[in-house]
Amino acid sequence: MAPAAAPTRTPESTPSVDLVAARRAAGIADCPQPKPSAPVRDGLPELSLECLGGDTTVSLAALRGPTVINFWAQWCLPCRQEATFLAEFAAAPDAPAGLLGINYDDPQPEWAIEFARLVGWGYPQLQDPQRTTA
Repeated sequence: MAPAAAPTRTPESTPSVDLVAARRAAGIADCPQPKPSAPVRDGLPELSLECLGGDTTVSLAALRGPTVINFWAQWCLPCRQEATFLAEFAAAPDAPAGLLGINYDDPQPEWAIEFARLVGWGYPQLQDPQRTTA
């Protein structure tokens, strides 16, 4: 009799995880909640995305101030390669801008949270699994 194959983890078989609790336990900041305001000419689009974990929604057009927006996915090799630099930028006390991540086209939000935890990303993270920002 052949040994049983090891079970594989697929999106359909992943156990249910409280993503908000996981995000907070990973040290990822809650998403900004800017006051509604008129869009800025040549600014961000009038588009809303959920915070990673789905507890709040953020209007991109309402964000203000210098901010670096990083699109990433836990399965993306270049994203993994730049992770340390982004963590250092976010931790710098004299950083010239804030940092906001957008987890893009990622089918595994719990893996995305784990990746952000492992690389030390404590800054806010939005999610765009449907690629609406494209």
